[in-house]
Order: sequence, then C-alpha cells, then structure tokens
Amino acid sequence: MHSWTLAILGLSTAAGAQMPGAGDGFCGELARVISAAAETPPFASLPGFDERGEVAMFGFARGCGQGRIPGGEPYFACHRQLPPLELRVAALAARIARCLPSAERLADSRGGSLFRQHVVRFRIPGVTIELAEGGWATRGGGQVALTIQRDR
Repeated sequence: MHSWTLAILGLSTAAGAQMPGAGDGFCGELARVISAAAETPPFASLPGFDERGEVAMFGFARGCGQGRIPGGEPYFACHRQLPPLELRVAALAARIARCLPSAERLADSRGGSLFRQHVVRFRIPGVTIELAEGGWATRGGGQVALTIQRDR
C-alpha cells in the first residue's frame, strides 16, 4: 500500500477527529476521494457524470462525479456556477489546508483562461487537488471547480 494511502486512512480515522473542520464531513469526503484515487481504475467506487447521476459533496449541492478526460486520466471533480462565498477558491483552499496540513501548496496562478482566472493546487504523494474559478465578467456569471486527479 502506498504511504500516502496510509496517511489518508489515518486522516479518515483517529487523526480526523483531531483536525479542525473534520466534524463537518469535508475532511472525511476528501479522504474518501483521495483513497479512491488509488483504486484500479482510479475513482471506480465513486459515482460518475453519467446515468448514475452527480452527487453532493464538499458543500456542492450537486455537480460532483468521476469522469475521464478523453484519451487521458480519470479524475473526480465538483463544479458550480455562481458559487456562494463558501465554495469560492479561497474558502475551499483554506479547508483543504486544514484537512491536509502536510500537503504542498503550489504557487497560485492568476489570469489564465476565462474560467481559470484563479487556480490553486495542492499536492500530496500520488494526488493533485486543483481549485479553479473565473468567468465573473461573463453573462452567465462565475464558476468554480474542484478537481482531484491521481498523479502519473
């Protein structure tokens, strides 16, 4: 078993009880998705963006599921148009940092494509978590996405 999988199992058990924010379920959901990244195929135990429907996780009322980039790797993502403040990148990044205090936070990027104007990434061994938001100047309003992907 990978060392990061063992760390995540600890996150979801006794260590989770000592973590700030663990009681709200966010850290437990994060541990569940990160553990699912180690499955073969990755994220197989999680619902997908298909006929099974999307699920509510991480505070997103719906819009979460696993999928596969055409010709690429599987991923698990949540998305929301017109997100409330608690689902904006800054708030989600703070919650992830509390759940995964040893995760490496990569340099934030700003000014990317229309819907990636603010991007935050966290990395733990074997997994990258990405938060992206943008599109605030469009007629449809802004959106946010949380994506978890197993590193190659």
